[in-house]
Amino acid sequence: MPEIGSKDPEDQRQKAFKESPDASARFEEKLKNSDVTTQALLNASVDRALLPNADRRNLEDQVKERTAALEGTNTRLKEEIEEKRLAEEELSREKKRLESLIEFNAQAIVVLDENHRVVSCNRAFEELFGYQEEEIQGAFIDELVAPPESFQEVVSLTRVTLSGRAVRTLGMRKRKDGSLVEVELFGVPVILDGKVKGSYGIYQDLSELRKTEKSLRESESRYRALFEEAERARDIYQRLLHSSADSIVIYDMQGNVSYLSPSFTRTFGWTREELQGNPIPFVPESEKERTLKCIMKLIEDGAPVQGFETRRFTKDGRILDISISASRYHDHEGNPAGMLVILRDVSEKKSLEAQLFQAHKMEAVGTLAGGVAHDFNNLLQAISGFTQLLLMEKGSNDPERGRLEGIEKAVRRAGELTRRLLFFGRKVNPQLKPLDMNREVEGACSLLERTIPKMIQIETDLARPLDLINADAVQIEQIFMNLIINARDAMPEGGKVTLRTQNAVLDEPFCKRNIGAVPGRYVWLSIEDTGCGMEKWIMDRVFEPFFTTKETGKGTGLGLAVVYGIVKNHRGYITCRSEPNQGTRFDIYLPAIALVNSASKAAGTNKAGEKIPGGNETLLLVDDEASLREIGKAMLRRFGYRVWEADSGEQAVALYREKIGQIDLVILDLNMPGMGGFKCHQELIQINPNVKIVVASGFLEDERHNKGMASGVKAFVDKPYRVVELLCAVRNSLDGK
Repeated sequence: MPEIGSKDPEDQRQKAFKESPDASARFEEKLKNSDVTTQALLNASVDRALLPNADRRNLEDQVKERTAALEGTNTRLKEEIEEKRLAEEELSREKKRLESLIEFNAQAIVVLDENHRVVSCNRAFEELFGYQEEEIQGAFIDELVAPPESFQEVVSLTRVTLSGRAVRTLGMRKRKDGSLVEVELFGVPVILDGKVKGSYGIYQDLSELRKTEKSLRESESRYRALFEEAERARDIYQRLLHSSADSIVIYDMQGNVSYLSPSFTRTFGWTREELQGNPIPFVPESEKERTLKCIMKLIEDGAPVQGFETRRFTKDGRILDISISASRYHDHEGNPAGMLVILRDVSEKKSLEAQLFQAHKMEAVGTLAGGVAHDFNNLLQAISGFTQLLLMEKGSNDPERGRLEGIEKAVRRAGELTRRLLFFGRKVNPQLKPLDMNREVEGACSLLERTIPKMIQIETDLARPLDLINADAVQIEQIFMNLIINARDAMPEGGKVTLRTQNAVLDEPFCKRNIGAVPGRYVWLSIEDTGCGMEKWIMDRVFEPFFTTKETGKGTGLGLAVVYGIVKNHRGYITCRSEPNQGTRFDIYLPAIALVNSASKAAGTNKAGEKIPGGNETLLLVDDEASLREIGKAMLRRFGYRVWEADSGEQAVALYREKIGQIDLVILDLNMPGMGGFKCHQELIQINPNVKIVVASGFLEDERHNKGMASGVKAFVDKPYRVVELLCAVRNSLDGK
């Protein structure tokens, strides 16, 4: 153990430590302090410098341990400092991101302090309200954007936000220029340590939203209207399909029938259920190739088919003329989906075209017949005139008189024939006048005997006396023609046609049994044949237009329909009775008028000894036929008249102008070359409005209804005329009768 006076430093430190008990206590205190630094430990170690070696080593170990602990603490502190720095950097970045989010947000955002003064705002706020951030910082938000009429409401909302509750509301806000804008406001309080430190005001401009909503409403309305229109169109489409008079068929691309219109079933007879996906068996063999080419072109090219005329069978074996229009339709993706085919029955159209052709042909034949009849009438007039002159020279007992009367009778029959030819070749307006049905029957039989085969007999059974009817002679003759020709066709091997007339009364019981008949007095006409007759189903349709059982080209199906129409137009009634192989009878009832035709009591009058009037006046005879002028002049002079003659209208006008005051009456033919009779008549009226004219012509039906012939014409005489007819017309005209 060293001495007290020893110079060993270690001994001296231990001695000092021992002699200073406070030093030991201070050291221990420093060791207990966890925040002590290394320097402090070193300083403490100085205080223990005087410790014994063992204690000193122990102390050094403690110092080392604490130093290591301090170094660990220091490392952790450095890590914490680095973490804090990184956190501050991240916070700064987040702050910038938040500021950018606010600044560039499409919604208008304003940042407010706890007193609701503006701290900042974003660009959207500036654009929405028209303020710059610098001019509103520190201003109360309510004073900036609250409209006067809703200021208190806005202030109340502000107070709610200051109380710490979020606010969402819709309302109007004021811009800088005083205009109003509708916005949706979100008020979000900022709460720190339980206290409201400010708020965010987020404004959503609803202008575009309202426009969008309006557009959506309008769009919805349009689409609703379009949908409703589509529904209406669909309904109309369905109605059109179902009500169309044309037959409509819809096929898929494989040729299967997906739709048949009701009119198809009515026209052709098949139903969709009957077909069951099979092709419609209505294409004639002769039409298959043309039809196939048409279908393939439609399928491959999609080119619509218009007016493809062909023929098709019906279920009951009839064949119809058809016009087809077809088009390919597509699905919603634009792919071919099927074919829409419209079939129009043009049988009637074809028939009408044939009738039109026939009408043109008949018009041409009529014109030819009229010309031939006119020339023939002139020849007959010459024969008749000379015959009548010879008869006047023969006594009643002269043996030649009978031959001359035979010639005159033949001329009269020929004249009747030419009048019917003229009648056939002319279109005249219906003219109702009292007619003797017996006379019409006789006239029709006279004409038809020359036109129907000789193995067909025509018999008559006519009641006398017979009431008159008020009728159009043209249409009555049409009835005879149509019914007798129909009877002729029913008797190809010959037979008999019987025409009967009788007065009849249709009573109430009869009219109740026969729809369309009206009670009253009638003239009954019956036309009966001994032909092949008809089955009931044919008889039920016999008056239908275009219905015919004749072969193609042998009939139009209009003959009996025309008869039915004529009878109805005359307020009459018609029935048909027929049985197979028992012949056919048509009964026609035409209303009688309150006159009895006394002329029908006798078959004719005796013309011998007939008084023929004459005179001594001066007449002008105008006719382009020299023979007619010669015979006319001879007859007129024979009965005391002085006669001037002219062979043309021009010569007649010149002569009348030259001899005005000397000519008492003009006998005028109408059908002349150059100035015709109508023009000549007008010229004569210009010279003398009181001129007296007798028209002698073969074309009289139209002339009698010509308004231009009303003035000056005193009488009409048909060629060929009898001498007495012309002389009576002249005498009556001169006497003003």
